Amino acid sequence: MRARIGCLLGAIARVGFVCGATFAQEASITLDPTSGPAETELMAGGTDFTETSCGVDLYLDATDGTLLAKAQLEQGAFSATFVVPTDATVGEHTVIAVGLDLDGDDCSMPSGEQASAPFTVEEPQPMLTLDPATGPPASLFFARGEFFDDDSCGVDLYLDWA
Repeated sequence: MRARIGCLLGAIARVGFVCGATFAQEASITLDPTSGPAETELMAGGTDFTETSCGVDLYLDATDGTLLAKAQLEQGAFSATFVVPTDATVGEHTVIAVGLDLDGDDCSMPSGEQASAPFTVEEPQPMLTLDPATGPPASLFFARGEFFDDDSCGVDLYLDWA
């Protein structure tokens, strides 16, 4: 949002004048969550983009990098949901929102406005799924494990009947 406090010059009962200033809030984005493994679903919310802009493009790490999502701006704000790319490396990354203006009928011309927020890609946690997850005694089930150490030579499964 942009605001202007006007300057009032002249005779205010011949006492003097009152003068204000112009200020503008910079565009910003927030991410939820702010960390997780690749393939994490993220919610991005942005505010204080120029109200005349029509949308934003969301990128990972650089404006010529991976396009994560596109979102429309309404009164300078947006929300978007996207998934962290599978090939995102473990470590610190930046999600960048680039404001867009109309180029004819197409909302695609960068407006010059940008905002960014950090996201940390974490190692995925080992996970075990059973299919079916429940059943009577002597039922057959399929066990699937993911994200175990590459150095593992096998996994032992133990059932707790308690």
